Amino acid sequence: MPDRRWQQFEADAEVFIRDFGATAAALGWDATDLFGHDSVAPWQRVDRLGLVWLLDGRAVIALSDRAASILAAGGGALTFSRRRYEPQKMDDAP
Repeated sequence: MPDRRWQQFEADAEVFIRDFGATAAALGWDATDLFGHDSVAPWQRVDRLGLVWLLDGRAVIALSDRAASILAAGGGALTFSRRRYEPQKMDDAP
């Protein structure tokens, strides 16, 4: 992982926890929802990335038990829908 990307993830995680950590916990968001990634193909499986990985410096502007709204560059909002995954089995690996 490039250093810049890891540093941005850390900064995004710090801001998210400060601003939304208690709310996320109360709404049932867990570590996988927020920080998860595919263990076999973390960058190829964008569909398995947690919310914080997708922020990339953008702000969360709303959070519910099912979704988060992220401020987009043009002033609009992107929606991240919370998903549940089964743990990946070794025989599912590519």
